[in-house]
Amino acid sequence: MNPNSKPYSLYLLGATLAVGLSSHFMLFTFASLAALHLGASTSQATLPLFLGHLGALTGTLPLSLAMNRFGRKPVFLGTTFGAMASGGFALWSLHQGSLIGFCLSFFLFGGHQAGVLYYRFAALEIAPPGKQKIALGLVFSGGVIASLLGPWLSRQADQFSRQAFEGGFIALAALWLLQALLLTQIRFPQTKRQVQPLREMLKLGLSPALGKPIALGALSYGIMIFLMIGTPITMKAKGFDFAAITLVIQWHMLGMYLPSLATGRALQRLGERRVALAGALTLLGSIAAGLAGDSLWHFLVSMTLVGVGWNLGYLAATSLLAKALRPEETALGQGVNEFLVLAVSASCSLTSGMALAALGWNGLLWASLPFVGAMLLLFMVPQRQTAQD
Repeated sequence: MNPNSKPYSLYLLGATLAVGLSSHFMLFTFASLAALHLGASTSQATLPLFLGHLGALTGTLPLSLAMNRFGRKPVFLGTTFGAMASGGFALWSLHQGSLIGFCLSFFLFGGHQAGVLYYRFAALEIAPPGKQKIALGLVFSGGVIASLLGPWLSRQADQFSRQAFEGGFIALAALWLLQALLLTQIRFPQTKRQVQPLREMLKLGLSPALGKPIALGALSYGIMIFLMIGTPITMKAKGFDFAAITLVIQWHMLGMYLPSLATGRALQRLGERRVALAGALTLLGSIAAGLAGDSLWHFLVSMTLVGVGWNLGYLAATSLLAKALRPEETALGQGVNEFLVLAVSASCSLTSGMALAALGWNGLLWASLPFVGAMLLLFMVPQRQTAQD
């Protein structure tokens, strides 16, 4: 295949996303458990993940503007090297027994998390005309590799660590190095455009055309984070071992990314509204499965369905956003979208641990129902903008 061709770059971008998401899987698995190891209480155990989301939130708009000025590749590379430095700081904090230092390292990891979120927009730019939705699904399917690679690396690192979680951060450094090498081989199109004034973007943000994809993305991401963050803590409290916890998270990630093989085509054939409604109904199914019991199978089914519901809602929101933005609105529009979506997910990552400590696992599931209801209401009325929706 021609290294300069668009399909080649899309496949490479999917592979790069797979490597980046593998690192996020490992960080997610380690975060709460390492915080407990360092002496955090149950309500404090999600603090590293909250700070990670806060770091990503802080970086969203600056990263989008930087990409518009300097291009996607330099910014993606910068966030990858930043993750390597953050990993070194996290490992040092573990050796020192510093919970504060470990939590701060996750704030620094947030830049990498925010950068990876923009891969889906890069996929839309690389895609041939008329194939954007299919390209979006193709690149997102790289997460399937991550759902297999991340858990395997986590288990191997756990077995060979001389100290708790040490091997995991060494494996993370190798992943980020590979990610940087892959990024150097991708040809990103030049997308520098005049930036729309912020005042105009605020007006656009209040319009239904942009407000709906932002709300859909925020609800999909927030519900997923709210439920998933409490899972390792709950399973550990119920006596499940590390292998069982990683298995559940692995299936959660498969649910998040395996449907991407079909979601792009579903968006093209059925429209964003129907796909988003399917996502909301799937999230309802995940809550029902979680409330049905607390065996390993209940956790597996519930968390897999959470992943599927997120995939359908999040990709529908991404497609809607791309349709809503004019070229001059892209940089600020994508930045504002990511900022608001991550603001919601950061709040959910903070409140998840608190809600779990106060309400228990079943209470956490019940508390998520109103947000799924809001997601359903958002798309119960058919859209008038396009015939396909």
